[in-house]
Amino acid sequence: MPEVSQSDLDLLLKSRRILDAMYSDPEDGLAVKKAFKKHVPDAVIPELAAEAAITPVIERVDAVGAALAKLNERMDAEALERQQAAQADALARQMAQARDRFRLTDEGIEGMTKLMSEKGIVDPNDAAELYVARQPKPKIASGRLGSYGQGTYADVTGFANEDEKRKLLLESPDRFLAAEVEQCLAEFDAEAA
Repeated sequence: MPEVSQSDLDLLLKSRRILDAMYSDPEDGLAVKKAFKKHVPDAVIPELAAEAAITPVIERVDAVGAALAKLNERMDAEALERQQAAQADALARQMAQARDRFRLTDEGIEGMTKLMSEKGIVDPNDAAELYVARQPKPKIASGRLGSYGQGTYADVTGFANEDEKRKLLLESPDRFLAAEVEQCLAEFDAEAA
């Protein structure tokens, strides 16, 4: 066997230390191992074998993660839609309650909605109350007493004693008609004067 000179042995040992350092380097070691595997295909490198085995699993996990992210986005969007629909329904119910409570006409509802947007009022009842409070005070439509013994007043809805008028209409239609005619004549006389 041929002899190796001391300088060649030192060079080989130094090269081996450099290769070992590069091979075990945490940042560049994998690239060195891949390069080594490229030049020596029969070499068994456990890190590369593990990477080859785990790569399909990682790709599948990434695909499942992407599908899960899409599903989460869709579920969040649907939840937001349901929440917005529920809030819209609640607002519609509150507006209907305010309309009934304050006996608002279409004009009154428009005024209430305008106040809500201008003043940032969230509660329709508060907006309706403010709208009604800003309206001119009810005027006495007739200075005389109605035929059923009460003064007749006009308000935002047109009738102050609407329940009593309904009751009178059901109990005595003739008296109701007489009271309405009397009220109309009194209003006509007041406007003519």
